Amino acid sequence: MELITRTARLVPYAKRPKQVPSFVSAVVYELTADDPLSRLGSLFIIVEVLVSGRPGEDVGDTIINSFQTAYYDPAQGDNDSLTRFEFATKATNSALGELVNQGNASWIGKLSAVVAVQSDGELHLTHSGSSEAYLYRHGASTRITTSTGSRPTGPAKTFGLVASGLLEAGDHILMATPALVHQISLPKLHDVVSSTSPNTAIAELTELLKGSDASRIAALVIEVTTPELAALQVRTDQPSDVTLGAPDNPLEAAKLMAAPIAQATMATGLRAGRAARSGWDQTRPKIKQVSAMAAEASKSMWTGQRIARRALIGLAVLIVIAGGFVWHQSTTSANDKLLTQYQHDYQNYISATQITDPNSKRAALTAVQNDLISLTPRQTQLNRLLAKATLVSGAPKTSNLLLASVNSALNQLDGLVMVTPTTVANFTAFKGATPSFIEVNAGSVYAVDRANGTIYVVDLATNLVKKASVDTSKVGKVVATTLSSTGDGIYLLTAQPSVWFYKFNGNSLAQLSLGLSGWEPASAISSYAGNLYLLSGSQIEKHVRTSTGFSPGVAYLSGTTTVPNPSSLAVDGFVYLGGSDGLYQYLAGAATTSVPARSGLTNLARLRPTSASQLIGVDSSSSRIGVWSDATTLSFIGQYSLSGIKVLSDAVYDPTSKTYYASADGRIVSFQPSH
Repeated sequence: MELITRTARLVPYAKRPKQVPSFVSAVVYELTADDPLSRLGSLFIIVEVLVSGRPGEDVGDTIINSFQTAYYDPAQGDNDSLTRFEFATKATNSALGELVNQGNASWIGKLSAVVAVQSDGELHLTHSGSSEAYLYRHGASTRITTSTGSRPTGPAKTFGLVASGLLEAGDHILMATPALVHQISLPKLHDVVSSTSPNTAIAELTELLKGSDASRIAALVIEVTTPELAALQVRTDQPSDVTLGAPDNPLEAAKLMAAPIAQATMATGLRAGRAARSGWDQTRPKIKQVSAMAAEASKSMWTGQRIARRALIGLAVLIVIAGGFVWHQSTTSANDKLLTQYQHDYQNYISATQITDPNSKRAALTAVQNDLISLTPRQTQLNRLLAKATLVSGAPKTSNLLLASVNSALNQLDGLVMVTPTTVANFTAFKGATPSFIEVNAGSVYAVDRANGTIYVVDLATNLVKKASVDTSKVGKVVATTLSSTGDGIYLLTAQPSVWFYKFNGNSLAQLSLGLSGWEPASAISSYAGNLYLLSGSQIEKHVRTSTGFSPGVAYLSGTTTVPNPSSLAVDGFVYLGGSDGLYQYLAGAATTSVPARSGLTNLARLRPTSASQLIGVDSSSSRIGVWSDATTLSFIGQYSLSGIKVLSDAVYDPTSKTYYASADGRIVSFQPSH
């Protein structure tokens, strides 16, 4: 599964390095998809140097530039992300050593920094000093920097140990300077960061910090997700970049352009490219030189110290006025383009709603959706312009309202209903529990831990959770589960491969034997008429129930399936296969019919029949539940998206209570159907 990140940034504002006692920065580097090195992922840096003026800035810039240049260095060829990150760590330590050799050594013992790389499903991290990094997953938080940050005794040891780990969709990461943790408690940070989007989290942190000294606070909030989930998530008008205490007027912006300064906090990304930063590095000395020459020239025209100061002030005013004019001209042109693009999107949306063919309509709406999403980085500015602009009748005054209308139209096409689930039970009393698969029977939900097969029983009358008293030490990783066709227990398919049976009556667990042949590796399991069906690659193996157990597998299909990427299996007399392009129905080993996949249901990881002549399927990549009817002919009914849920693992329908139960975010939730 491809993983990407969404990031929001919080930094302090400082006019001039000489006016602040420290250098504080948060930087994100991201490569565009067409970059040859895009496989290397994103680089995140938090740095605080408790040294004032240019020396502190030089240390911060050295860390930022060295990590970025060395990690993305094309000369490293096919080296993987970890090898590159270790190389970048050594290169940065070496560059810091050069600073010390040049006389800039006052920063030693006064540096806190954390640097991380996300490359698909991996995270590599190193840090120095007291900067913090936390991973939030399934309601729990883990500190991923060492518990006692060490101050380096020399530049060669500034960044030492590199820690690595695997990421999951739904993970949240916080990287921050020490001051943030000192001003906001860890439980509060957990609540804010783990339960919201990065933009919302940064907005909430900004509110919490109002009235506080934010000069030493920088933070990155990172959400790990998939391209599919990112496309489905609702966008807001909250910015992804917040500068605490920043001026919001052109005069200050012009001053910053005119003065020979370097801001202590800078935002950069490789969307502008490595060339963008190198261009700034090359330009900044020239700006300093021109400013200095101008000042000297003005001094030569006046006599006396007071007159010289007046000359400098007059020159600065001229530069500010000129800079302000350029700023206004470029801003006006950009604003016109932004408004034109928005109105073009609105007109295309209206045209798309008139299309009668569902596929053509979906394509047109999706194009508008993608274009509006591309405006997200400038959404705040666009909404300010829209508030003052004269628009055609009916056009929304904010871009997020138009995007919501587009999303709603797409949802109607795909039969999507948003529901707010109720929490039935959580597993906080069981340390490390990861309930993934669930089955429902006789007033109880049975949750099976993917990692080790531990079985938890949730009493739906009391919502109390207990662990089944069976030995699961030999079960290993569970791949799939299914309720037995007779309703007396649950089959557990494992990665060994093996099949286990948990019997409700008597609370027992036993491994099922298949003789010398053994069970074939499989990704899905279903039970019907006492027999077992296993999805093994592109074939379905049928195991017939015997007096001693089950027979060896016999190929059910007349040939290998042509279903692209088969991922799920269900049997109710007919056999159903879920693939990336739809749901397929078979009878007596031959295909009978199929229905095309809907948006959000292209990766069905779970598929199961209900006694209500329906099938339900779970797409964990989009956290949606699909519903199909098989009463007469196979047909699509609709789908559900669970509000507030990040990772949906499994779902079942209980026809007795007419309730859906789902395993999501490490808890059991429920909702009533509307389809």
